[in-house]
Amino acid sequence: MEKKIGRRCYFTILLLLLLLVPAVAGVRISDINVNPDKYNISRVDKVSVNVEFSGTPCNSKVLFFLDDVLFSSKNLRCDTDKIESNSWDLSKRGVDCGVHEIRVELFKSDKKIQTVSQMIRIGRIPEVNIIPDKPLVNKEVALRFIEDDGTPVRNLVVDIYRVKGGVGSADSYDTGGDGKLRFIPKESGEYRFAIDDLNYCGGGSFYVKKALIVDGPNPPDPKVGDPVTFALSDPVGAKLVRSDGKIFPLYTTINGGVNFTVDEAGTYTLVLGELSTEYWGVNKTVVIEDKADISLLIDPENPVIGRSISINTRANGKPLSGVEIEIENQAGEIKTYTTDLNGVMNFIPNSIGLHRIYARKKGYKESKKDFYVYNSLHISFEPDSPLPGQEVTLITKNQLGYLINDVNVFIPEIPAGGKTDTNGVFKFIPTKVGRYTITLNKENYWDVNIKLNVSGLLKLTLDRDVIEIGEPVTILTLDEEGNQVSTNIKIRDPEGHEEVLKGTSYTPDEVGMYQISAGGGGYVTSTRELTVNPHPLELNTAIEGDELVIKTESSHAPVAGITLLLKTKNMDKTLMTDENGISRTGLEEGELRIIANTMNVNREYGVKDITREIRREHNYSMLAFVLTTIVVLTGIVIFVSGLKKGKNTGTGKRSSLLESGGRGKSGLSGL
Repeated sequence: MEKKIGRRCYFTILLLLLLLVPAVAGVRISDINVNPDKYNISRVDKVSVNVEFSGTPCNSKVLFFLDDVLFSSKNLRCDTDKIESNSWDLSKRGVDCGVHEIRVELFKSDKKIQTVSQMIRIGRIPEVNIIPDKPLVNKEVALRFIEDDGTPVRNLVVDIYRVKGGVGSADSYDTGGDGKLRFIPKESGEYRFAIDDLNYCGGGSFYVKKALIVDGPNPPDPKVGDPVTFALSDPVGAKLVRSDGKIFPLYTTINGGVNFTVDEAGTYTLVLGELSTEYWGVNKTVVIEDKADISLLIDPENPVIGRSISINTRANGKPLSGVEIEIENQAGEIKTYTTDLNGVMNFIPNSIGLHRIYARKKGYKESKKDFYVYNSLHISFEPDSPLPGQEVTLITKNQLGYLINDVNVFIPEIPAGGKTDTNGVFKFIPTKVGRYTITLNKENYWDVNIKLNVSGLLKLTLDRDVIEIGEPVTILTLDEEGNQVSTNIKIRDPEGHEEVLKGTSYTPDEVGMYQISAGGGGYVTSTRELTVNPHPLELNTAIEGDELVIKTESSHAPVAGITLLLKTKNMDKTLMTDENGISRTGLEEGELRIIANTMNVNREYGVKDITREIRREHNYSMLAFVLTTIVVLTGIVIFVSGLKKGKNTGTGKRSSLLESGGRGKSGLSGL
């Protein structure tokens, strides 16, 4: 029973505590609002703050600050849920234009329990552009004032003064319709401006300086080790900055010049007047190039004793004149020369072996080059175009034309090797078609590698030399023994277009003369000609009624689209064959000439020219039948007429056919 009573007391106490929580809950600031709008406060407005609370504010107090200046405080009653501060009258207690802080602090029993801040903007601060960005003395300067949205601020009063002259030297200017004010500064130095307006505020400073005139570098393309000079309109501070950021302090002369020399090629920046209050600073990029190399070219590449050698000196790809040349031979003897206007000098070596050239000129790197001087080997072959299995004689001579013995000869393709005899001769036999490499060497002579082509005879065959267009021709290449070999076969058509044959069969598609050649692979080139003729035309004529019918055929097949020219004594006429090779025209007797395929020529077909005598054909049996019929009918008519006359005249005398022949016309005599 006691446990049950204790448990009931516990739940009762817990319920009472839950009911008391809202009554003793802590107070909190839930929201603050600035009046007027926090971003649209003018310099003469009254600013106040509305605060909303949550919880129970018993024994609480609120303090209001503007930029750490207390301007209002309020004690809160237990039933307070919102409160407004006293106002800060900006017309009486002015503050600078710009962004400021409203701060609200909440105290409970003299203990600060919460702080809430709100940023406000007092006055409208326009954006200001200085034009130009580096104003110059005695040159017009413009200050342009614009809103955040780019709208120009018109009719704005702005005070401008030189800092050194103080505020009392300020002049007032008005912005125009474009939001600009313009003035001409007479002295260099720092200038300040301040906006004098109820709705706008702000200010700033800018410098007006002189332009520093810089002339250089001299020389215009400085090299490592060259003294580099820049001329300045006035002495100013200077430094040289390398591309890696390393700084080299410099000093200007009393006349304003800057001189320096660098020992490393690269890109540098000359910084002038960086800290000057009198002149705008200027940065100049200076590219210091390394001294150009003197390139040496020896001609010929393999110099020969006793023969003239040309040495060409160049720098940056151009001939370099006036270069001092020293040539030292293997014995240590030195001779000195100078290159001409074309950068060339010539000399004749008189000793074998290593030589060294030294080339010097002011402003350029010194150069040197080694070269060797030897005798030369000159090689000839007999015959110069040998066939496989044919003995070849190799002959060696020096530069003076003397035969040279004991020259080492090696031919890896055979292989064969040995030395030339006392007559400078070495003989060998190439066994097959191909290119042979002959290597020759001898002490104090330049090595020689020479090629010898051993070519086989090639026979180019065609199964027919003359064909009609569209017919195939078989082309083969055979060696001397009649074996088919693989080589490049080239075909040049009548228009000059060339193609390589693939396979062994070729079908031409144009009329004319074709040039066929085969060679390569160690064989002598062989050529043939192929004549391609057009298809022949046949013309046949027939008369059908009052029409002349012309049929055009080739190989007994009709040919469509062929133009026919018909010529008679009285006319010229052009016809075209239809899909059956037929052309029709009106009949005109007499001699007719027909010329086919001379107009709108079809190149696949030849020209045909024939002459025909055109006559109508008469059916004499039919004509005889018609005449006989006419005679019989005429006799019957005459006989009937005679009977009628006899009856009419009674016993009068009857007329005969012969007698009546002269007194009137019969039907026959009238045909």
